Amino acid sequence: MRQLVAEVLVKIAETENRVRRRRPADQIVHEAAVSALVCDLVHRELRESRAWLVVELSNSALAPGTRRAPFLTEQFRSLVRTLGSPEVDIVDLQLGHRSPFGGVRSTIRASARLIERINELELTFRDIGRNSALMGDPIVLRGPKINGRSGRLTVPDAPLAHQLRAEMVEINEWLAQADLGWAGCEVSDGVDLGQRYLRRIFNDGSLERGGRLFNGFWQELKKEARQDLLRIEGRPVASLDFAQLAVRLAYGQVGVEPPTGDLYGVPGVGASREGVKKVFNALLAADKLPTRMPQGTRQLFPRWVKIEDVIKAISLRHPALVPLFGTAQALVHQNMESRVVVKALLALKERGVIALPVHDCLLVKDEHASLGREALEEAFRDITGVRGRVEVELPKVSSSAPL
Repeated sequence: MRQLVAEVLVKIAETENRVRRRRPADQIVHEAAVSALVCDLVHRELRESRAWLVVELSNSALAPGTRRAPFLTEQFRSLVRTLGSPEVDIVDLQLGHRSPFGGVRSTIRASARLIERINELELTFRDIGRNSALMGDPIVLRGPKINGRSGRLTVPDAPLAHQLRAEMVEINEWLAQADLGWAGCEVSDGVDLGQRYLRRIFNDGSLERGGRLFNGFWQELKKEARQDLLRIEGRPVASLDFAQLAVRLAYGQVGVEPPTGDLYGVPGVGASREGVKKVFNALLAADKLPTRMPQGTRQLFPRWVKIEDVIKAISLRHPALVPLFGTAQALVHQNMESRVVVKALLALKERGVIALPVHDCLLVKDEHASLGREALEEAFRDITGVRGRVEVELPKVSSSAPL
């Protein structure tokens, strides 16, 4: 990648034929812009061949008060045009325009010449680094959903936000150095091992609702692919999942230790465990008591069983949780869950154990399964005040499977 960027810089210099050199500070900005553009073009081509990439060329995007990166100066627009010139020819450029149907943004993609050079240099995702200073705020706050959509809000300048951001900066700096591998072909499998910069996304305009961690490449993989091909420090991964998490979080919320046994085991309704689980989760997530069976659950119960029968049976088994039913606790529980995961991640970091979050689950190398389970259960007790139970799924592949 450095060689390719250097080649492009030479091409630009020959095309510009400047009388005077740029000032040192301006040259640094110029090289940063070229490096970012070339890396983004290569990354996009590796991810999806001949796909377009939105590029900022408007006056508002390049103004000093709104630019998202230091190199997005007023000269950025002319640089993009230069990259698309016949003399340099590494970019196909489609300029944005306005139409009666709305605005169309400017887009770029790797030119045929650049694609040829990518193949000659045998570039892969591993050749492209990340600058954490340009990755944006790891804390994202979204407003309440309106018609199924929620807009992004400004994160408040408050102590809680500072604490959450500091935790994510620590986690991201740690994961950036983690020894992660892939036993398949990264390019053909579409696996970018550098995609590790995590963000916590909060909901309903509150830093106490939601907060799950997103954006890691491993989160986009199918479970089977993670088990078979993902490697941590050269080893297959174990998956650590909380058992009956929603119910245990609810007990933590009311400050009561959950009963023993299967929490989804509810006698008297003739239902499968899965049916009870889905109705139970609906009771905790919905903003009112359901008047019919949740979607996809009717076939899990005998015909004679009504939703009222199931609610009554669950209430008799878990009387302490009845005040939470129909009060939309899902995002509250997600927040508790995400706090548990963050606390466990930081504890494992102190122990030198690499862990990758998948919402309410952690992935660790097989040799660290016990340590990971211990950290998750300790964090759960600290955050919720009640006990949690973590189930371990060990890898199916041999621990000595080669990379």
